[in-house]
Amino acid sequence: MADRKGRFYSTNFALDATLSGGGWAGALPLDNMKTPLLASQPARSASLDTDDTQFDVAFGRVRKLSIVAALATNITSGATYRLRLSQSDSFDAPQYDSGWVQAYPSLFSSAALDWEEENWWTGQPVEGDIAPYNRNVFVLLDPPVQATHARLEVLDPSNPDLALDIGHLFAAGGVQPEFNFNFGTPRGLRTRTLRDETPSGRAVFDRRPLQRVIRVDYDALSKNEAVIFQDAAARNDIEDPVVFVPDPGDTANLFREAFLGRFAQLPDRVPRAAGHSTQLQIEEVIS
Repeated sequence: MADRKGRFYSTNFALDATLSGGGWAGALPLDNMKTPLLASQPARSASLDTDDTQFDVAFGRVRKLSIVAALATNITSGATYRLRLSQSDSFDAPQYDSGWVQAYPSLFSSAALDWEEENWWTGQPVEGDIAPYNRNVFVLLDPPVQATHARLEVLDPSNPDLALDIGHLFAAGGVQPEFNFNFGTPRGLRTRTLRDETPSGRAVFDRRPLQRVIRVDYDALSKNEAVIFQDAAARNDIEDPVVFVPDPGDTANLFREAFLGRFAQLPDRVPRAAGHSTQLQIEEVIS
């Protein structure tokens, strides 16, 4: 996706898939990845052994995939993963094999960092960079891959929790309109922290996780593209999660810019003299 045009995903094929493999805690089983309860009800591995921190997905039919995402995880900055997509459950000749990939790729050049910095050699974000955000793994597939099965393996031996948590699994095709969304539309953070004052005037706070929000304006859609967004609104309403990736070419900043969200309000389709327009308003699912 070197063209860096935004991409939208709404139909999660993982919800109807069969999950198996690995070793997962009885009280927090693999099927918890199908709920959008994220960190409040994740799937949790029995240990950090690689035999436990992997799982297979059987979609039941051929699916055209352009994203596979493990969301609301507890991975550390040193975690790596491997994703394979296949049209059989053997994975002997996969249609796609990512190889072992850093979950958080290099973000900084060594020249921009002080020698004493812990990430001077790798340029990867450190825990302090990651901590404000949900820890998501996005695998973007360009071109899309047709597969009936997926296998995700995660290696994170230094995880202080001594187990791997995955809150939600998202696997989908997507839409990437020919003409990109308008630049200058906002993407930012909404505070959920509560503020009060004591009688003396001292401010007191109940700190809560921030929520990412994005507004996307498309003004040059074809009718066929516009009705895809309309169909997503009809199908997902304001309840079922969606994903919007504003800059697929910037994989190093996916942990900041891409997230599981819901429509804050349903998008309207506006026919114009030349083409159609719509506006997406998406707010993050944080728990």
